Amino acid sequence: MSHTRVAEVGIERTLLLYVLRRIRGSCPVSGSAAANLSRQIAPSDNVVGSAPYSLARATPGSARADHPRLQSARSRSRSHSLVRDQGFAEVKSRYPVTPDGRYFVVKGRLWRCTNPSLPSEAKQLLVKELTEARRAKGAAMRIRDLVGREAARKRVDRAKHQLGERGPVWWTDGAPDWNRHMAVNTPYADWFISLSV
Repeated sequence: MSHTRVAEVGIERTLLLYVLRRIRGSCPVSGSAAANLSRQIAPSDNVVGSAPYSLARATPGSARADHPRLQSARSRSRSHSLVRDQGFAEVKSRYPVTPDGRYFVVKGRLWRCTNPSLPSEAKQLLVKELTEARRAKGAAMRIRDLVGREAARKRVDRAKHQLGERGPVWWTDGAPDWNRHMAVNTPYADWFISLSV
């Protein structure tokens, strides 16, 4: 196949992918138009060295499912699920924690840590509830269930309050709450800047 033909096939596939994505969205493109475009790419038009393109979803064992990029995406998805299932207490260990143990920092922003005085069993139960509530919220958002999303959001908020990550602070020295503030705009600025020195 000539380089010119390879380029033409690449352009056709790009257009087809664009149209299919628009169909899934709100663009009023008819299904027949998409079908006509899909027929323009015959099996003989495959680019040299690539697996045949299919409009169907990838299935285990198929050429598309075995593609390195898809395998990498699945691996990332599994690792993200694992981190989510382990609870936010473990996730926080990946981020800098202020010297007083009250906040951890993500992208320069302070987030209040869980109350360290909580019993271990209670903490585990609350983290599990928080994780399940977040999953429920995500599921409700995917199906556009506004009632379900609001109910799950309240569950998340309740769990975070019980963990001490929201609501009244769990320390007793009268220090203000800097939750969600940028670290450089708080008394922790010098400490935060020193992390990058």
